Order: sequence, then structure tokens, then C-alpha cells
Amino acid sequence: MDQLKIALISEEYPPFTFGGIGSVCYDLAEALSKRGISTTVFCGGAKTKRINVEKINNDLEIIRLPCFDMPPRFLWFQLQNFKTFNSLFKKYTVLHIVNPEAGATTAYLGKKLKIPVVTSIHGVYLYPLRKMLNSPFKYWTFSEIGLNLLGYPLHSLLYDVCLRLSDRIAVCSVSTVAELKTIHPFLDLRKVSVIPNGINFEHIISSGNSNHSQ
Repeated sequence: MDQLKIALISEEYPPFTFGGIGSVCYDLAEALSKRGISTTVFCGGAKTKRINVEKINNDLEIIRLPCFDMPPRFLWFQLQNFKTFNSLFKKYTVLHIVNPEAGATTAYLGKKLKIPVVTSIHGVYLYPLRKMLNSPFKYWTFSEIGLNLLGYPLHSLLYDVCLRLSDRIAVCSVSTVAELKTIHPFLDLRKVSVIPNGINFEHIISSGNSNHSQ
């Protein structure tokens, strides 16, 4: 059996992080590499148009790719690097889409290259949109309008592609499964696993020690 080689895909990764998914990807990459599993993170944040490779340890490397520094970054990340993904993914045994918005092309390539695809779902975009629409108009912000209202069709499409093409889907709660099934009735629940978000106690302990030393 070939050695397990995992590719994690997220346009966000520290220090270029705009939300919580970058932190989730970081913790997952660290945990896998500590188990001796060969792990590569494909993310944005390249300082030039070239690919930047950071070797963290024997089992973890970060490949930073070009990505326009403007919304929607997750879309530019895929479109700019499609050819790179197509050439580099061939050596991996599992493609793990940490951010489904940034992974529709990854799911497509996984099927094309016959590589198993896992997608992590962290939330469902319809519900923030409903919350915004049910609030008084005077409280709406430009960022909410752009992200939740104008961006919803694109978010929904990318989620749809990942859900259809993934071999396994990981969600953080039972309620998320129900929400997904409501919005995407085609979803095959046999592919879905509920895996609650973990806690990185090492980070908590180290942060606590650094605070005490100050």
C-alpha cells in the first residue's frame, strides 16, 4: 500500500488568515504531521507570482500560491492555480478540502485523477443570510450585503460542487447535517461523518505560560 500523503486545501493559512478556517487548517496540519503523516498545505499568500515552499518538518510542508488580495479570494485562488493543482496533486493519496469555497476545482480534479476527496463543512451560508434579512435594514452593513446577499449564489454553487464530488464529508455538528440536507436535498448522508471541532490544548498551555512570564 502506498504511503499516505495528504493535501490540505485552503486559501487561508497563517499568517494570511481572514477567518477561522485558516486556524482550523493550521491545527489539522500540525496534528497530522505529529502522527508522522506526510502532509502538504496548499494555500494563498505567495509574495510573488512564483510558488513558495516552506518545509516545516519531515512530514509537513506549506506550498503558498499566488492569489489576488481582494474578495473573493477563494475564487481567485482556484482559478489562478488550476494548472498547478492539476500537475501537483498526482502524487497525493487523499485531497482534503478544508474550505469548500476554495475547493470546487479540487473536488473536480480529485475525480479526474481518481484520488479520494474529503471535504470539511464548517457552516451553512443560508442561515447568516436569513438572519440578515430578518433584521432591520438600517443595521445592514456593506460587508454583510456583499458576503451574505450578493455572494450567496456563488457560495451555494461551490458548496454544491464539493458535496456532489466528495467521497467523504466531515461536519462539526448534527445540526449542520440537517441544515445541509435542507438546502442540498441530493446529499448522500452515507458520506457524512460528524466530527466535532477539537481543542488544541498545547496552544492553550503555551499561551498561558507566556502570559504568566510577562
